[in-house]
Amino acid sequence: MGADTSRAASNITMQFNQAQPFRAGQHITGTVAFNNTFVEDVTIQRIFAEFVGEVVYTTKQYNGSGYYNVNHYEPFFQQLQCLQEKQDSFSLEKGYMSWPISFSLADFLPPTLNQLSSHGPYIHYKVRVVFERPEKLKKNVHQDFFVFVIANPSSNLHSTYLPLEATNNNRSDVTLKSALVDRNGPLTPGDIFLLNVELDNPKHTTIKSVSIDLVQHRTIAMGGHCELTIFLSEISQLQEFSGEHYRETLKLAIPTDNRIVSSFHFMSPTFSNKPVAVEYMIKLEVKAHGLFKNFIVNIPIVIQSTQMHMEISNQEEEQLPSYDAAIEKQ
Repeated sequence: MGADTSRAASNITMQFNQAQPFRAGQHITGTVAFNNTFVEDVTIQRIFAEFVGEVVYTTKQYNGSGYYNVNHYEPFFQQLQCLQEKQDSFSLEKGYMSWPISFSLADFLPPTLNQLSSHGPYIHYKVRVVFERPEKLKKNVHQDFFVFVIANPSSNLHSTYLPLEATNNNRSDVTLKSALVDRNGPLTPGDIFLLNVELDNPKHTTIKSVSIDLVQHRTIAMGGHCELTIFLSEISQLQEFSGEHYRETLKLAIPTDNRIVSSFHFMSPTFSNKPVAVEYMIKLEVKAHGLFKNFIVNIPIVIQSTQMHMEISNQEEEQLPSYDAAIEKQ
């Protein structure tokens, strides 16, 4: 193959027997194939396929002249299958050849999480096929096939321990109390729910607005925290409101947004007690005239999403250097 490893990698293909998305706890099978179109012999020591789940995050490094971004890849799930191996080496025949593959996914894997912002942390899964070469000076040939994984429903958080109401106030004694009505189980995208809103304003402070958002909080191990805010509603009766009392039961809906995944909490022994988690809040934000008078009321909720929409991102195409590669350049 000489230096033409990229052309060799493009000759590697993969076919799964099950449709994506794959579910945590699922057993998946398929076929890896290679079409050897090279004139010279292809000498290999080992061929293997590996199913990998990784947290990917970006940090800034300094090289003496300025800062640059470096991607870090931290695996939390790895399952390797050897497809062909020989103690010394072996040559691949010309033409088409294939090998069966099978992987059993762990029950409590987190779902695929795409980036919420540029250089933000994310979780991806891939099957990497590697043709390991015996020659030390020749690069191994590999090809990555990115796949989409959804969480096992049994790993979802339950809402029974969450409070159904919350209260907060500001220094002008404006008090906002909000509560979910007749809701004990998890919410799903598209669900309609009722929200009681009670505002007391004894000093007749002028309220600019009260908005309601769905906030998704993500904790992605060493990748840190990020959040997604989706607007739900603004209470029109509370725009420039200076009355003493407001009481209303609002009808709201959980959006059918592809970025909404099920609530979950995942701990990997490789992450040193740093979890991977997704949590949700209904956030009511009160904005009032005057300094330091704005405040927020948060009601935690649990969302259970079928998340059948696949969006396997091309985040890897940015080709930021890995941490190890960046260190080697210094």
